[in-house]
Amino acid sequence: MFNAFISYSHAADGKLAPALQIALEKIAKPWYKLRNLNIFRDESSLSASPHLWTNIQTALDNSEYLVYMASPESANSKWVIKEIEYWLELKPLDHILIVLTEGEITWSVQDESINQPNQTSLPEILTNRLKEDPFYIDLRAAKSQEDISLNNPLFRKEVLKLAAHLHGKAPKDMAG
Repeated sequence: MFNAFISYSHAADGKLAPALQIALEKIAKPWYKLRNLNIFRDESSLSASPHLWTNIQTALDNSEYLVYMASPESANSKWVIKEIEYWLELKPLDHILIVLTEGEITWSVQDESINQPNQTSLPEILTNRLKEDPFYIDLRAAKSQEDISLNNPLFRKEVLKLAAHLHGKAPKDMAG
């Protein structure tokens, strides 16, 4: 069982996705545990197999949340879209957590929908289903920094919000 499945574009977030996985597994971790959360990411969780999509489906089936690393590249990635489509066939939209890494997500208050001309980081399958302004984690500034780890206060602050949600706690209750 996985607490979360990370869906991302390798081209856009090949460096950030592993850093996010490590941070989520380590933040507020008791000394006696190997990891505090069990996070699925393709490159660290899959072994060589002729059944790639079947293995991804199994991981999605066994994940509580899908963490979508939002960027223009991921919004147009056939694999990322396929993962989100599969997720939405089986699981609720409110179990997709958005981490903005590039581009924009804009909400039109007037239309009560995602502002399509300005929005670049969500695939259509998500923009069509969102009925409220989504709360997302913004890692755009942290991504451009050299240190993408929990030692970076900006990165840590944003990861803490995501980890708190995965733990069902408030960020202020996630000391450590």
